[in-house]
Amino acid sequence: RYSMEWCPTHALAEEMATVRNEVESSESDPGFVLDGRMAAVAYERHAYGKPILGTLADVSRIQSEILRAFYRRHYQPDNAILVLAGAFNPESALVLIQKFFGSHLRPARALDRTIGVEPVRDEERTVVLRRTADAGLVGIQYRGVSGAHEDFAVQEALVHLLTADPSGRLHRDLVGKGLAEAVGGNVYARAEPGVIHFFAQVRKGRQVEDVRDRMIQAIEEFAAGSIREEDLERFKTAAVKEIEDILQDDERTAIELSEWAAVGDWRLMTIHRDRIRRLTREQIRRVAWTCLTPGNRTVGLLVPVPRSARLPLPD
Repeated sequence: RYSMEWCPTHALAEEMATVRNEVESSESDPGFVLDGRMAAVAYERHAYGKPILGTLADVSRIQSEILRAFYRRHYQPDNAILVLAGAFNPESALVLIQKFFGSHLRPARALDRTIGVEPVRDEERTVVLRRTADAGLVGIQYRGVSGAHEDFAVQEALVHLLTADPSGRLHRDLVGKGLAEAVGGNVYARAEPGVIHFFAQVRKGRQVEDVRDRMIQAIEEFAAGSIREEDLERFKTAAVKEIEDILQDDERTAIELSEWAAVGDWRLMTIHRDRIRRLTREQIRRVAWTCLTPGNRTVGLLVPVPRSARLPLPD
């Protein structure tokens, strides 16, 4: 078993150089930076508002003892998931699991629970990022549900129906009318409530504010419009097929099971598939009315400028 307890200083220094390069690469991507700034504004207290990689200042100041303390606390049997997928004998597998993992005792301490519970939102939030970039970007987020919630499948369908090429309203109103080069959206299955995210790459010569206004109108008027049954069925067929394809591949199945286990329970993979199969237009309209509202909205604008003006704070 690899252990941070014996990690030499020179190995840590080499790894930190790799991490610094990754952080620098991320911070040079305007779209990545805008997403991070929006998360920081969307979340007041939860750790989801903090960048996973941290900042260059974080990386440069990390010490080996901090990493060892993190390792001792989190790299423990009660915080681990073991997944087996493929053709194997269950009895033999259990013997091997006991042999290689049975000696690792459950810690006496309990892992901390999340304390950053978000307050109720009732106001729009906006962040404007001015940087050198090839094109403007507009991001719009709405706070949503966790991956285990029954409405998570509804949110996935909602994003698809708004952004699909060519039938989605965002695609028709922005790409079809020459305001944007591309549109898209996503929701991520998380253990705690996440966001419904939409974005648009602004066409050169167009103003980001115009694209923002058209996006908000298209998204927040969606619930009042008609939802075609054939569009919903197209999403359901493709989404279920994707899950069924995963289940035909042992490695992808193992990864997917571990992802859902981290959300709350490995069985959520097939529960989520069945929820997709049962989706109705009424569910989608209800979630759109509930979530896609001004008071639940976070807007991010990337405004291209000839030169980025960044003022570092003194130590």
